[in-house]
Amino acid sequence: MADKVVAEIKGMGGDAIANYDSVATREGADGVVWSALNKFGKLDIVVNNA
Repeated sequence: MADKVVAEIKGMGGDAIANYDSVATREGADGVVWSALNKFGKLDIVVNNA
């Protein structure tokens, strides 16, 4: 599902990544943040809507 959303965003000229880390652990949450930082260089907001 996430990959489909990423494809739709990119198809409209945006940029996105999918991340499958579990935010149930500190390591997983860190992975989500680091993935965003590595891809986009900064992080303006994080919303955990689990």
